[in-house]
Amino acid sequence: MALGLDLGYLERSARGEFDLGWLRDTKSEWGIHAKPSKTGLTMRDIAIGSYGEVPDHAPLRTTAPRGSDIDPDVPDMGYTINDKAEVWSDNVLDLYEEAVSRQWSATRDIP
Repeated sequence: MALGLDLGYLERSARGEFDLGWLRDTKSEWGIHAKPSKTGLTMRDIAIGSYGEVPDHAPLRTTAPRGSDIDPDVPDMGYTINDKAEVWSDNVLDLYEEAVSRQWSATRDIP
């Protein structure tokens, strides 16, 4: 297993052999819905449930989104920057929304 990668897992996934049995024991968040604010659906509006909770330390070193159910066989990716203090800022959602609103678009901005 090079770099902690389970090549068997990758090969099974490439063949489409998925075992979703691990989903049976997870906590479901069905019924949680984002509600758009007066400015539309923003990043802050969708930061709800377990997706909106940013842990102080990443529990697994994968590329899975926060709050997602993760198959126990998913290989460790070996990331070394895993602490919230190293990668997160509480105002990043607002900064993203501002950047999107100021993005120049040729189709919209040129008559």
